[in-house]
Formats: sequence, C-alpha cells, structure tokens
Amino acid sequence: MRWVWVGGGVLVLGCAAVTVWAMVPTTAAETPTTVRSPLSTAAVERTTLTETTTVDGRLGYGPATVVRGRAPGTLTWVAGDGAVVKRGRPLYRVDDHAVVALWGRTPLWRPLKMGVKGKDVALLERNLAALGYDGFTMDDSYTWETARAVKRWQRSLRLPQTGVVTADQAVVVAGPVRIARQVGELGGPVSGAILEYTGTGKVVSFDLPADQRKMAKVGGRVQVELPDGNTVQGVVSQVGRVAVADPQKGEARIPVTVRLKKPVRGMDEAPVRVELAAGGKKGVLAVPVEALVAMPGDGYGVQVVTGTQVKLVVVQVGMFAQGKVEISGAEVTEGTRVGVPAA
Repeated sequence: MRWVWVGGGVLVLGCAAVTVWAMVPTTAAETPTTVRSPLSTAAVERTTLTETTTVDGRLGYGPATVVRGRAPGTLTWVAGDGAVVKRGRPLYRVDDHAVVALWGRTPLWRPLKMGVKGKDVALLERNLAALGYDGFTMDDSYTWETARAVKRWQRSLRLPQTGVVTADQAVVVAGPVRIARQVGELGGPVSGAILEYTGTGKVVSFDLPADQRKMAKVGGRVQVELPDGNTVQGVVSQVGRVAVADPQKGEARIPVTVRLKKPVRGMDEAPVRVELAAGGKKGVLAVPVEALVAMPGDGYGVQVVTGTQVKLVVVQVGMFAQGKVEISGAEVTEGTRVGVPAA
C-alpha cells in the first residue's frame, strides 16, 4: 500500500482559490494512520479571523456641496479654488457686498431682527460671540443688544449697518470649508450655482455594490494603501442610504466616505486601495490554509505531527480569512503541530 503526495488539489471559496495537499490512496478502502514527516510545521492557534475585502478608492476632499445665489445682483468676487474659508470670512460678493460663512446646522431662512426668536437667532448669536462681538445674552431671542452687535459686525464687513441680518447675507456651513470650484461667472447675475465647497480634511471616497453594504459601517476601521505603498488607518464616516445605478458595471452601488486618522501630505488627489473588515469570529482554532489536506470525497484533514510521527486526521473547516482557516476536530487542540508544505 503506497500513498502519493500531490500538490494539485484546489479549494475554491468565494473569489479566492487556495491550493491544498491531496492524499491519493492506492485503494480507496484503506486509510493511513501515519505518513512520512512533512518538511515544515505550524501550531494550531486560537485567534480571531476577520473577513476582509479590498476596493478601489479615491483620496480627495469628499463630495462637494453647491452654493446657490439667493438675491438679485451682480457676482463681483468668489473665493479662489483651493482657498480655505473660515467663520465670518467672505465666500463671495454680490454688488461688492460680502456674503460670509457662518458655522452651524440651521440655515438662515428669514430676516433676523428685533423681536424674532428661534434656532436661527441662537446660531447667529453664537457666531457673533465667536467673532468677538458681544454685549448680549446668548439665547434664542433677537434683542436690541443683539442688533447693536450686528451693526458693529456689519460695519467691519463694510455692509449697510441696518442691525438686520437677511438670509442672503450669509451661508451656513458645518465648519471651515475648502473651495472646490467656482461655478458662477463674474459680472453675471447671482442666480443658480455660484461655487462648490468641501471640508478641509482629506478623505477617501469609494463605491460598494449594494449587496455588499454590510462591509461598510459608520465607525468601522479600514486600512488605506497609498500610491507610494505606505498605509494609513481610517474610519468610515459616512455610508450612503440610497443606491445609485452604475451603468458601466451594471449594478447599484452605495457611496462610502472614510476619514483618515492622520494627515496625508504631498498629494491632494490620488487613487488608493481600501481594505474593509466586515465582522468575523473570535477565539477559533486556525491553521495556515496550506496545512489543509484534501481527503477522498469532499472532506479535509491536517497532518498532526508528534515527534517523528505524522498522523492524518479529519477536520471540519469553517471560516477562511487572512491566509488562515478555522478548523475543529477531536484530535486538534490549541498548540497542536500540523504539517505544512515547504516554502
């Protein structure tokens, strides 16, 4: 009775193909208990296996937001492409009057003047205080003290000192913004799109097939490989709720944005590779995939090595990830040595 080692057994799981050893008996009815010692061994380890996938992404500043004109007049100036606009600074000018950036979440939608109350008043007062204009109680009521501070602010911007703030005098943004592109034409009417802006921090954007949405969860950690081969850690900050049809790939896809955990210098935009982790199993027994031996039929085994003796034992296989495979069986425990093919 003679057994022959063959390196052609192939196990295919999902999109990955791995080569395993195959034991081919001279007679199917016989099963060996010992075989010659393998050239190398590895220990069965208790570990965490994590399912991963890698996708193409784009380093940049994320999706742009469009700012549209809200009042009649002539567009006389727009902040330049790439400029960073902070709180209280002009985004563009209409008839040479500044339209500035205010920070917050509530858009301005009505004239703010004495007697008005609401979240938009509170937003205005927070911004005035942050810009150094005080003398009022910060609440949601527009008082004469608020109007007095507004007049001082308007004077600094060379605006008519009316003490009234109209919705077309400011654009509410979440924080500092970077001008992505000027859209409106200088000297033209202030109607339609004027400019596009993004955040100031670099992010990675990519699309996932809709059926793989579970791979990206807000707060999930990812690894980003840059064009120079270096890697940087990131955190999923936004996952789209609406799938968008991709006619080129013939499938619906979900946009995903990743915030980087440290700055990337020297490049504003670049193609990158993103490795996503989507759950896994903790505390499982695992061996290198190469340790698997294809058994007659559909089963698999490993070579358990004890001293100079090698015993082929049947195991059940589970999750495949990170070049390893989950195994279980009566004759394998943590620390058991198993055979692997020589490199």
